[in-house]
Amino acid sequence: MSRYDVSGIKVRGLNFLSILDAMQNPALTLGEKYKQYKNVDPEALYPASEFIALTDELEKKLGLIHLRKIGEKIAEMLKPQLEEKNIKDAESFLKSFVDLYNFSVIGENKGGWEIISLDPAKKTAILKKDTPFNCILEEGILKRGVKFFSKDIVVVKQTKCVRKGDEYCTYEVSW
Repeated sequence: MSRYDVSGIKVRGLNFLSILDAMQNPALTLGEKYKQYKNVDPEALYPASEFIALTDELEKKLGLIHLRKIGEKIAEMLKPQLEEKNIKDAESFLKSFVDLYNFSVIGENKGGWEIISLDPAKKTAILKKDTPFNCILEEGILKRGVKFFSKDIVVVKQTKCVRKGDEYCTYEVSW
């Protein structure tokens, strides 16, 4: 589904393992491919095309709602690391999200995340994403990550989407 040239982009093995850990029954869903994915080295770099193939397969087999829930589960697994980095509010989480992507994905033309606006008083933010990765999975990570630091209802609304022909994805986040 990606419209990007991902030939020079690599992702850490940790990305694959996070998805497997977030799934209820990855062996049943992925079949033989599960064996390949479960043996990746968390620190090694793998072609982004393999990760995109995995998320595309999950979207096809499980649907968008379940893929978003996998993203939320991945965020839950990140919570101890976020606390360790002294991230204590939604604003600092959103700022760290940019760094998290830059740690997880290596290569030229990998795209990235940008905070367009952030208003802590109004509890709103707008983020722009021009990465080759599944926006629904990332939406789930965003939503759950913000929810860690908010007692309010968190809403993540995607207003632009590469998958719908836009040049980049835009997320409006409120909490």
